[in-house]
Amino acid sequence: MTPVYLKKPRRAAGLIHATLLAILADVMIERELRKSMAAAGIDSLHILPEEKPSKTPTTARILEMFSGVAWYEFERSEETVTFPVKLAPFQVRLLKLLDVDPTAYA
Repeated sequence: MTPVYLKKPRRAAGLIHATLLAILADVMIERELRKSMAAAGIDSLHILPEEKPSKTPTTARILEMFSGVAWYEFERSEETVTFPVKLAPFQVRLLKLLDVDPTAYA
């Protein structure tokens, strides 16, 4: 943690609100994944370094699995050329467990 010096109480309230929303999103991602794992009968996911299994995957590890995903687009004359995202099978599996449609990345 780094100290933050804010001059106005409104800014402090805004920072607290943004922090609360971030924590809430974090908790919801973990809860959805763990609930889906239980429903699918999955005991653990190989999400830790060196592909070690984890019974309680965290949001940080989940997001790290998508750190290499990139979408490229450039303009040639008057057309826009895009290169679709290529997801690994494990990334597709995570998205399905999180109830996110993997075709949204195509």
